[in-house]
Amino acid sequence: MMESERNPASCSEIKECWPSSYDGEYWLYPKRFGRKSPVKVYCHNMSSPETAEEYVTLQRQNYFIGHDASHLISFARCTRNSLPIMRTEFSKVRINIESMSVVQEDFTFAMTTGNSSKVENVPFGTSSDCTAETWWEKRWGPCQLEGTFLIDLQDTGLSIVKSVGWVNGSADWFSEIRQFSRSADSTTVSCLVIGWCGNCLPNDTIILEPLTGAETTGTAQTVICD
Repeated sequence: MMESERNPASCSEIKECWPSSYDGEYWLYPKRFGRKSPVKVYCHNMSSPETAEEYVTLQRQNYFIGHDASHLISFARCTRNSLPIMRTEFSKVRINIESMSVVQEDFTFAMTTGNSSKVENVPFGTSSDCTAETWWEKRWGPCQLEGTFLIDLQDTGLSIVKSVGWVNGSADWFSEIRQFSRSADSTTVSCLVIGWCGNCLPNDTIILEPLTGAETTGTAQTVICD
């Protein structure tokens, strides 16, 4: 590469140096990593540099479940008419390319199923439960309704930075995290929370980083900017 050439750090840069570029998969070299580490990114809204956005295409299933109290009978704990759990599945997740942080509440490439009077979508990296209170469970048995999630970044070439963890956001409400799992390389994270009302939430912004030696599924375009 000539001295005047550079690898693009964002989808906006691609659009600026290649005006005919379109929505699709590209190799970016984020400034956060000194423009040295390639990251495979889906560039969206490529009609102009100002509208361009970055997404990571997820190669595996990523789902996030939230229970609220809308289907309880007279709001009595551990009673219910059905199972209208809110389940949001992401096929792509938006990132801030400058910080490599996940935009948890961008649902452009997400689909939510279920029926709730309170919840429209479940943010990326979270789960909640407002039906299976541990206090109730200890006296009359389990409610069998629980909030779970699964993050799976395998084959994206990215992982979650080790400093990000998950906590119960409502520890004072007879709730607890029953199961938490995180792979050694931080590409997969799962959590199950139970309680009235409990949450499994990241303790900080979810930041992604390149995973050394990891394979990235699919092809992407390479652009060199003058």
